Amino acid sequence: MASTTLDNNSSPDSSTAIVADWADLLIGIRREAAVEVLRLESYAENLLLEYVGWARIDVMLRRPRSFTTITNIPN
Repeated sequence: MASTTLDNNSSPDSSTAIVADWADLLIGIRREAAVEVLRLESYAENLLLEYVGWARIDVMLRRPRSFTTITNIPN
């Protein structure tokens, strides 16, 4: 079991955690994932390269009861 702390903007005195058996989270990425280099005005002015990436990703919970959210955790 692991937890991840999320920023809760509505209440700075508390946090929210997602607790789960992360082995029950399935992520599938299709082969068409790609990254493209953009050469815009910033490249000409500052020699900066900008990147755009995209992928089709599917996410599924094998057992939804393996995931829960705990809110109002005091900081």
